[in-house]
Amino acid sequence: MTDRKELIIEGQDTHLTKGAAIKILVWLVIFGLAVTGISAVIDQFVDITQTPLFRLITEHTAQSSLYYLIFTVVATVLVPLPTLPIDVVILKLFNPWTIVALRFVGDLIGTVIAYGLARRFGKHLIRRWFSPKKAHQIIAISESVGWKQYLLIALFPLVNTELVAYAAGLSRLKLWTTLWIIAVAISYRLLIVVALL
Repeated sequence: MTDRKELIIEGQDTHLTKGAAIKILVWLVIFGLAVTGISAVIDQFVDITQTPLFRLITEHTAQSSLYYLIFTVVATVLVPLPTLPIDVVILKLFNPWTIVALRFVGDLIGTVIAYGLARRFGKHLIRRWFSPKKAHQIIAISESVGWKQYLLIALFPLVNTELVAYAAGLSRLKLWTTLWIIAVAISYRLLIVVALL
């Protein structure tokens, strides 16, 4: 019987040590802060009201919901694409609850795409980018992490849920499990944003 603290896959010790878990969390937080920093710089130096996307949204209000939905899907798949400047502007222009619903749906559609990409191409890319030993360790660890760990990581405010979707695609998690984890994580974040407006 396998001990819950350690999982052996093909003779490899895949126990995620406390130090390794902290390194992963620190990396995810740094990445989240970097994306937030990019958003802050864009917000500071780019007048979002002068961008083509803003004009498109304000000139075509009937289609703006669809444009915003597409934007959130693309931003979820292309993780470093900052959404905060657009989110702030569009929340001020339209009913915040409509925007929250669109953001929620867009994030979940993007999660399905990110999960599918990781499921289809992730392990192959890891094997190309890393040495055989390191690639095997990364894949084995990702397969040994359960839904509770993914939920805790996704709930951490500075971790991008998009990265969690990609990581879940490498794991043994089912798509539906990944979707509800992401749904819980983005729901409380969206509610905080609306409360702050």
